[in-house]
Amino acid sequence: MSQTKLEFLPSGQTHRGLLNWVIGIMVFLTGMSIVAGIQLGLMAEDWRLSAADSLTVQIIHPKPDQRDQQTKAALAVLNSTPGVASARAMNDGDMSALLAPWIGDTGLIEHLPVPQLVEVKLMPGAAIDLQALEALIVDSAPNAAIDTHEQWLDDLLALAQAAQLIALSVVVMMVVATIATIVFTARSSLLAQQEIVAVVHMLGATDNTIAGAFQQRFWGVGLRGGLIGLGLVALVIGGVYFFSLNVQSAYLPQVTFHATTVIILALLPLVTGFITMLTARRTVKRVLAEMV
Repeated sequence: MSQTKLEFLPSGQTHRGLLNWVIGIMVFLTGMSIVAGIQLGLMAEDWRLSAADSLTVQIIHPKPDQRDQQTKAALAVLNSTPGVASARAMNDGDMSALLAPWIGDTGLIEHLPVPQLVEVKLMPGAAIDLQALEALIVDSAPNAAIDTHEQWLDDLLALAQAAQLIALSVVVMMVVATIATIVFTARSSLLAQQEIVAVVHMLGATDNTIAGAFQQRFWGVGLRGGLIGLGLVALVIGGVYFFSLNVQSAYLPQVTFHATTVIILALLPLVTGFITMLTARRTVKRVLAEMV
């Protein structure tokens, strides 16, 4: 019986062709969604850690001499505050680089009433009363204000979380679509050979024997489809990575890949094979039970 059980299965051309590519495309979309979700999580964590140990003091005054005096006074307060690792007034070069993505390298910084910014680095784990610190700074520099980056960080984290939920939704939909495709294909293939299955049943084949034949074939289909999808993901990620190497822009984050991302992507073909195999087996056994 083991030599003839593969005769029950669908046409090999169908599985090696269209179905492999259908599953491959679904795996590709799933893989890209997983990569996007993980990368967004890593970027959000970097943003959070970066904002947690830093803050900015702004000195807003139209007169340069008054602005300079208040900047020195603010620096004196900051450098004497426990928990502050360093405080540095940003020079014209720093400000030009900071504003370059918006106004370009035009030299306008020298003619604009740009506030003086003081970059403050905090010691790891430092517990600082920011309201009390701001009050001390304002006593010496009335036009100073502390920016803890909380507002823009909260907005970025909320955006990242929303994007991660969308990515997770895409993954769930692709898994459901893959399972539905396998169910339809396995059911159609078995029903198309209903007479042969009935004869084999009469010769002593059990439901497990027939389901095992489909299980074996669909395992290969899922594995090949997963490898196709993984190859497409690798091509896209490789293209994005090499593109990022040649583009220098403040708007584009650095493209890096965590070990977790690589491991999950490498497991995609195996997971796809198991899902496809188990779905086909359960579908075939259910259809066989209905045919009795």
